[in-house]
Amino acid sequence: PRSTLFPYTTLFRSLAGLVTEVAGAARGSRLNLLLTDGARVYATAWSHALSYRATAGSLVIASEPYDELPGWVPVPDGHLVVGGEGEAHSMPISRAAGPGPADEHPDAIADSRGA
Repeated sequence: PRSTLFPYTTLFRSLAGLVTEVAGAARGSRLNLLLTDGARVYATAWSHALSYRATAGSLVIASEPYDELPGWVPVPDGHLVVGGEGEAHSMPISRAAGPGPADEHPDAIADSRGA
């Protein structure tokens, strides 16, 4: 079953578009941004490290893992990660900012469980 974490909302597209626009105007910017809509967390990795750990019922997003526990997943540079309720997924910011719903790009979604 497809995750509901990638609703192609205005917030989702706006965050991706903002990072793309700022990166174009201010080359070399390090843009790790975090937003929430109350149910999901949206984070960007742009020219700076970002990792997350999703466990049953929780999600931690940090610039670097802060402990040695297993489960930390590095977010690739230039990606947007969306998470909530113990799961997280990432996709390239360029795809998130592009036209059309994310469902048009099923190959662009990387599941934190490797599925």
